[in-house]
Amino acid sequence: MRIDELRGHVVHIGAACGAQFAGGRDLVLRVSRAVASTRWDGMAFITGDVLNANSAVIGHRELYVQVAELNFVTPVPGERVDRRRDRDARPVILLPGVTPGAPRTLIGARR
Repeated sequence: MRIDELRGHVVHIGAACGAQFAGGRDLVLRVSRAVASTRWDGMAFITGDVLNANSAVIGHRELYVQVAELNFVTPVPGERVDRRRDRDARPVILLPGVTPGAPRTLIGARR
């Protein structure tokens, strides 16, 4: 992926991206701008919103990172996404008086 294509992606920035993110100082960032470094290959200035665990914005930062070590939180276009996990994670809605795992009968069915 080219650096100018990072815009709009949510990335996890950890210790591999730079020494300043080691020791539990990693963060999740929604990239709003990315500019390649003219001094070092593979490094870039990225700007964006820092997100918490609920995807709420808790700050705005400009960071200098090693691009190859970014971990994408959102799927990258063109990559295969495993939908099986989404299908298995559907919420279970229980109706009043229904015991989970109990045999079900159709309403009005003859026994």
